[in-house]
Amino acid sequence: MVKEFLEDEIIENLPNNLIEFLGQELGKLQKIEAPEYLPKSIVYDKEHFYEVEEYTVNFQFHLWLYEVRY
Repeated sequence: MVKEFLEDEIIENLPNNLIEFLGQELGKLQKIEAPEYLPKSIVYDKEHFYEVEEYTVNFQFHLWLYEVRY
């Protein structure tokens, strides 16, 4: 399961009602069982960044990934 990187802006101050709604929805997501085919551990080391580079070529995320890796 790979999430798509969405380029957008960061909203600094969310209204309280939106924060409460998001908290409730995230709480529901926490109850979903992970599929059995997912690995039990995930490696985030820089040495493994090459595994996702081909999917990031046309996004700013690719530039960040390159800067962090080298």
